[in-house]
Amino acid sequence: MKIYTTLAFVLLLATVHAQTYVPFVTDGTDEWNMFESIGYPCVTERHYTYRVIGQTTINNQTYDQIQGTGYYFEYDFADPNNSQCDVPPTPYSTPVKLVREDNKKVYLYEGGVERLLYDFTAQVGDTIPDPGGEQQPVVVTAIDSALVGQNYRKLYNTTGVQIVEGVGGAVGPFETFFPPPEWLTFMQCYAEQGTPIYGNSNCILNVGIEELPGSLEVNLFPNPVEEQLTLALTTVPDGAYTLTIYDVMGKRQQHQQLNYASTWANPQTKVQLDVSALAQGTYILSIQLPDGSQQSYYFVKR
Repeated sequence: MKIYTTLAFVLLLATVHAQTYVPFVTDGTDEWNMFESIGYPCVTERHYTYRVIGQTTINNQTYDQIQGTGYYFEYDFADPNNSQCDVPPTPYSTPVKLVREDNKKVYLYEGGVERLLYDFTAQVGDTIPDPGGEQQPVVVTAIDSALVGQNYRKLYNTTGVQIVEGVGGAVGPFETFFPPPEWLTFMQCYAEQGTPIYGNSNCILNVGIEELPGSLEVNLFPNPVEEQLTLALTTVPDGAYTLTIYDVMGKRQQHQQLNYASTWANPQTKVQLDVSALAQGTYILSIQLPDGSQQSYYFVKR
């Protein structure tokens, strides 16, 4: 038995080391679905998806052009009844990012200067750049594997956030690992050929004003919360709902499905979530509606 166990372990190591490298831009269908929440008490919430939109040549170097498009809106997080902060859903797009890759190193061209974005040759103990351009050093602490679609890719644990080969940082491909206070960034999923293969498999890629869910109104309280988070739901359509809580690194913490259409016929329905087991910090509650659309809210656990 010991011989067979040892042989299996050797074969596993061989499989891990034989992984085929996956470039940052795989086949031009790459998509990164993003969620951002900025400010307090007036909050700007953004939902958008990065996509490859073309190529350009600068100084004899060919760059992939990547841009995020979607929408944003604003509201008063502390007082939902205060309309002074309100901005209705409005189209949003990011500046175009220019990216190229050479020998497993990914470079970003911006402001007339090229800088290193990711180094997928890095080893444990190496210092790598912060994708957002902050000067705070990021050190690789361990290298593991992550299942992306049907294949495993290298997973870099760092003093910032996790980085996945061919995907980028858990907070997004171009976002800093060290955001300022009251700035929450979260990559909901990564997709190729229109199919999410890493992160939330149910995330909505075609983010636009026409996809905005307008039939479900949600109020979370208390926020911050210690034990029981209450969701006050109004104008609730019939069907099945999926409630998922993620931490700011994108790791799923809680997940449950509800199908209480018969009891949700009242003008307002309250659902309670037990969050007492969560560590202190900021979390995102993602609600998937019966039509497949999603709404996201963040809350603070004390």
